[in-house]
Amino acid sequence: MAPAVPRELLISYGGFEVGGTTDRQIHDRVKIDRSQENTVLEFNFIIQKATEVDFGTEVNAVEAAFRKVRESCTVSQGAAILFSGNHSSYSAFDSNPHILKQEDMADTGRSRLYTVRIEFGMPADNTNTNGRRSSSVNVAYSPSRRRTVTISGVYTGLSGQDARAQYEASIDTYAAAVLTALTGTFELVEEPTAEDNIGISLLSFTRVYEEVIYPQGSVLDDPAIVRQSLLYTRHAMAPGDSQIGGSSTRRLILMTAQYDAWVDKDITTNLKSKWTSIKSHILTHAKDFLDGGTIILTDEVPTFDGPQNRISARLEMLVTTGSAILESEITVEDTRISGLVSVPVWDSSGNPYSRYLYQGPAQLQRFVSERRRYVKSAAPAAPFAKGALVDFYPLPKGDGFEAPSWFVVRDSERRSPKTIGLSGSGAQTLDVIDFVKDTLIEFYTGKVSRRTGTTSGDVGQPIV
Repeated sequence: MAPAVPRELLISYGGFEVGGTTDRQIHDRVKIDRSQENTVLEFNFIIQKATEVDFGTEVNAVEAAFRKVRESCTVSQGAAILFSGNHSSYSAFDSNPHILKQEDMADTGRSRLYTVRIEFGMPADNTNTNGRRSSSVNVAYSPSRRRTVTISGVYTGLSGQDARAQYEASIDTYAAAVLTALTGTFELVEEPTAEDNIGISLLSFTRVYEEVIYPQGSVLDDPAIVRQSLLYTRHAMAPGDSQIGGSSTRRLILMTAQYDAWVDKDITTNLKSKWTSIKSHILTHAKDFLDGGTIILTDEVPTFDGPQNRISARLEMLVTTGSAILESEITVEDTRISGLVSVPVWDSSGNPYSRYLYQGPAQLQRFVSERRRYVKSAAPAAPFAKGALVDFYPLPKGDGFEAPSWFVVRDSERRSPKTIGLSGSGAQTLDVIDFVKDTLIEFYTGKVSRRTGTTSGDVGQPIV
């Protein structure tokens, strides 16, 4: 049935038309409520048919048309377009219609009045935000005042491009502007949310940035390194060394580095190659926590997590302290042989254990073991001073040995050159020499003759 009075106002939703030259007559005013985020279109119309069958068919067609979601909609007044919402081009999207039939005087057996309300999401095209409808920035401070910045918001589709494409194309520029305003250096460490809806007309996002205050390599912020953790532990050791002759013995400092970082897969997945530069970075910046000295890498334990593109590592280093003597130990052992000679005798009691004791030649010897580790470049030609063999540890008093004479029975000296540390990839090594000297001396009192005649420097007192 053609309308009694054709109207210029035409509403088309998903190709289903109301008003215009159709017999679906628009009744009363058409309402359009628009805001930044939404548009609501509301209108009434009457349907009527000459037969029950045609009326039933029309009712089903109307109600089916306004149950469909995400359909395009146009409101036109003759040749003028009053509203146009196209889901595929994101000029208005996520349309959600509601159709309502209320009791009305226009309702008969072959006519009915409907109220239709259609809600649309609107693109963020009225401001220069590249599709960003809304956003918020949160700045949190750690106890050290290191900042964590969380940026969240919503992007819409725009100009035929879906919301995710708008987000990917624009978020870095927007985030950079936010972080520049805060000043400092920040890196993206987490992107827990980038969630879009059906049709990708809306995308909600959250990004987390952390302030970078310590170098990640040769630069402050290495774009491949994400959320770096680097802990240095400095351990100065003094387990006990022999300090003799005014020389200073100082052990090497033990330093441990515990490292962990994610590697951006978009930059590299070659973890082995990346580890080379990371190790150099760790060794270089270990000096930040030392007072000089040479760093020697002694233990390297990297862990490569391929599925997560992550590197964890533990390094152990030794650091020189400026002393040429790295270790020193002297051990003194005195052995006294009484010289008593036991002779069995038979006594009247019949005790088989009876003895006569005769004084034979007694003996007092001292064994001295000296061990020192020197830095090779500073090792002396004669690392062990003469004369300390007796003075270092005096003999016990008594038995006529308050001031005994002595001579060297035998001595030996060993030298073991060694290299400490792992070489390569910027790691340094340290050349050392281990000196070991064993000396056996014997003490005596009184005068004896020595057939060789003159004394030597290895004799504590003259022998005549």
